[in-house]
Amino acid sequence: YQETVQALSDSFTLNPTERETAEARYLLGNVYLTLKDFQKAYGYYDQAKSHDDFKYWAKLGMANVLSEQKMTTQALVPLVEVFLNAKEESVLREGHNILRKISPLRSVVYIQSEPAGATLYLNDKKLEQTTPILLHEMGLGSYRVRLEKVGFQPLDLTLNLTVNEFNPVLATLKPIAQ
Repeated sequence: YQETVQALSDSFTLNPTERETAEARYLLGNVYLTLKDFQKAYGYYDQAKSHDDFKYWAKLGMANVLSEQKMTTQALVPLVEVFLNAKEESVLREGHNILRKISPLRSVVYIQSEPAGATLYLNDKKLEQTTPILLHEMGLGSYRVRLEKVGFQPLDLTLNLTVNEFNPVLATLKPIAQ
């Protein structure tokens, strides 16, 4: 890998375009991830995400780095961003592969409300955090979700989760008529 690191590092001296720079940084992130140098890998991915062509690939790399360090909750943050915003099938497919690695039997639910800051009840139990909220380690089954915010009608939903799925809930709360 030392030759690869040297060749990629040398590419920065050749006046590369912004895209070429991002690609080299992304590839260096991959090399350092393989070498288990997580700090360097994360740094290169963080730099590579500045170019649109590598933004989501770099976010997946960041999720991998955090996952390798057993930082599951933190690894889910860039992964959720990929699931919510990426359009490219290969990126989404790789995102699902990473999710399977991070949480092989459990599902992840991301709940966002408009407006933000709604209180969330999961199976009638009030959660401390308000929306947006990321719930992981969700087992197979059916869940009752209730969103409440002062001045808005409560919203009741039912989530039916399977094994290892990402389920985004993007809810718009309706104001109470005056």
